[in-house]
Amino acid sequence: MNSKKSNKDKIYEYVEIGKNEIVYRGGNDPKFLEWYEKIYADLQNNLFPIINENNESLIMYAPYKFSWGIKKQQDKNANGGFYNKIYGNYATGYLCLSSDNLYFVTIPELTEKYPMFEKGANNFLGSVLGALAGTTTNNRTRHLKYTIYSSSYRDILSASILPDEDLRIVDELVIITNSTTWYCRSHFIDDDLLLKTGINMGMNNEFKNIIDDKNINIDECTELLKKIKDLYLAELITEDEYKNKKNEILKRL
Repeated sequence: MNSKKSNKDKIYEYVEIGKNEIVYRGGNDPKFLEWYEKIYADLQNNLFPIINENNESLIMYAPYKFSWGIKKQQDKNANGGFYNKIYGNYATGYLCLSSDNLYFVTIPELTEKYPMFEKGANNFLGSVLGALAGTTTNNRTRHLKYTIYSSSYRDILSASILPDEDLRIVDELVIITNSTTWYCRSHFIDDDLLLKTGINMGMNNEFKNIIDDKNINIDECTELLKKIKDLYLAELITEDEYKNKKNEILKRL
């Protein structure tokens, strides 16, 4: 019997945990410790208050690198052939799912330390060789500003996992919105499938249904707690019966 949890089951677990706490998402590699800690602190101090203020519920977050605002231009090389120049922005930070929105958070220090693309001699040499070979050169710009971008699920057109457009050796989570296309590279292997599942759930309004059900359960339990307390005060049930019934109801929350 296969007991492996589906991605949707994992998302439901994050929804449940997110009622009470923010799950720290970090690995064991000390090389990336700064990334894990910075996004966790940023979520607590900056994004989570916004989510609460908007009456949204936190679902999950994950460390990501992403590029957006991509434009392509064809140019001629020294050999008389053609190659593509790719322009746009890239940054490092994290993606966050709430009950209503998908957030892209860019953190300058992380973009510098964990860049999606190299800059300097290596990138320059790669661009020259790409131009001569008639393939693609990278002319994207590092986005070195702290920014919180958001997209409501109704503004997302699709989310899919595709090979990257440069070398086609890395899978990317490609999120197409009404305003731009985001090319997102996960830090943890399983996050692309998990985020894709979560985005599709948001697009299908499944998070709203979960939150509504949760609120209904809270209202029902509150009413039941009042009733059994009234019964106890009226001496219609014993103290032990009251406590047992109270614990049963609280377990439903």
